[in-house]
Amino acid sequence: MLFCAQKISLHNTYPVYKGESSEELFTVGDKNTRDAAELTYEIQLESESEPTFPVKGDFVRRNYEIIFKVSSIAAEVAMKHFSLTSMITGRSNYGVLVSPNVDQAFVAAVVTMMEAIHNENKEKRGRKHSD
Repeated sequence: MLFCAQKISLHNTYPVYKGESSEELFTVGDKNTRDAAELTYEIQLESESEPTFPVKGDFVRRNYEIIFKVSSIAAEVAMKHFSLTSMITGRSNYGVLVSPNVDQAFVAAVVTMMEAIHNENKEKRGRKHSD
C-alpha cells in the first residue's frame, strides 16, 4: 500500500511512502505551471540526488510516457479508443505498456499518482473525478 501527501514547495510535489510508514520511496513533482494539458512531471527516487524519471505527455487524455534518464521509455500510457467495457460502463479505459526489466509495481504506483493528481486538478476546477 502506498501513501502520498503533498509537500510545500514552489512547484507541486507529492512524496510517496511505503505503506503507512515514514519511509519515502519517491517524489512526483510538476516541472511546469499547470496552465496546459501537456505537462512534464519528474520522479525522484529517494536514493537519487536528481530526478531520474521524467513523465511527459497529455495527462487529460491519458497519453503519456514514463522515461528513464531522458533516453529510454520505461512505460507508455495510452487511452484505448474503443472497448465494449467502456461502451457499457461509460468509463474510459487506458492501457499501460511496461518495457522489459522495468519494475511493474513502480510503474503502477506512478500511474496511480498521475491519476490522483489529474483528479485533484479536476476537483480544483469543479469537475467530477475522471472515469
